[in-house]
Amino acid sequence: PGGLGPGEPSRGWIYQVRECELKHGRVAMAAVLGILIEPRFHPLAASCHIPESVASDPFAAGWALCNAGKLQILGFCAFVEFLNYKMKEGVYYRPGDVLGAAYVFDDVEDELNDPGWLGYQKKEINNGRLAMLAFLGFVAQYALVHNVNDPGWLG
Repeated sequence: PGGLGPGEPSRGWIYQVRECELKHGRVAMAAVLGILIEPRFHPLAASCHIPESVASDPFAAGWALCNAGKLQILGFCAFVEFLNYKMKEGVYYRPGDVLGAAYVFDDVEDELNDPGWLGYQKKEINNGRLAMLAFLGFVAQYALVHNVNDPGWLG
């Protein structure tokens, strides 16, 4: 779309782009869940040496985290990426299937004709897109009013 791709896209390129979108959607879903839960429940804030004054603000708490904590997060992300590349070497690997969910569906060999697998990925992509927009909304709200922990409807 928009002439950003490599001319006529190959099947491998489309799989790679779909897998990237799935991965970004999964991260966004986890981020939105964290933004909604963290202001009400943050048991690790004291052990991470985050001042109580910023513990209920997810963005300020992220900035207040010490460098060792940020390095641990970066190391965990690098480990997950390493595992992802190792899984791609497997015989039964399918693009976007990090946890082996494809084996639940009927036809493991032909993902293009398996309605169960396609429906599963379509739902996950749609939920991921929604989570990416929600995260963008939280960032915009924080940039405008510096408050994401009191949306009112959470009680």
